Amino acid sequence: AAASTYAFLVDEEGGDGEAITTSAWLVAARAEPVTGAPGAELGSEGRRNAAVEDPTPRQRCAAVALRLWPPTAAAPTVAGGAFCFLPLSIATGLPAHASANFALTANRRDLWRRSDDREASHGNRRAAWNEALLSGTLPRAYADLLELRTSFAGGAGASTGSKGTRGGGDGGGSTEDALSLLPAGPWDTALRSVCDP
Repeated sequence: AAASTYAFLVDEEGGDGEAITTSAWLVAARAEPVTGAPGAELGSEGRRNAAVEDPTPRQRCAAVALRLWPPTAAAPTVAGGAFCFLPLSIATGLPAHASANFALTANRRDLWRRSDDREASHGNRRAAWNEALLSGTLPRAYADLLELRTSFAGGAGASTGSKGTRGGGDGGGSTEDALSLLPAGPWDTALRSVCDP
């Protein structure tokens, strides 16, 4: 599995000529190969034919974005949203945004869920894909993000030169700040399942 972390500065311009605001984000991304995918053991021609029969991607991809700056005292808390290339109308309940290559319903309003008893049905394969993302790939990406965020607690900070000169940056926060990012509810169980005790 490949894991990557990035730091971004984002400039956002408000509507009607409002001032441009800048925020710094920490992003952890993961790409995990799918073992046993149809056509995996075949050559390139076989994989193309298998893709026509079953368009399941060859990798589970997920990313989690956490706003580092401005501190939450200076800006509203991020209400985490779900993304699949574009925003979805799904709240994650996390203080971070989560993006993955989900299997979506046709109207993009929800993730595909199990709806019948046939194990081999197309719908159940899509639902199983989402379950694997939600129980494995996304929690691992979130754990990567928390680990990196915690490493900033020692004072090295997530500050870039430009952020450091603006003042008001929190230098990455304390361990307590990082612990406050631990999710509650079903995400808590998923995160514990992929983290070492």
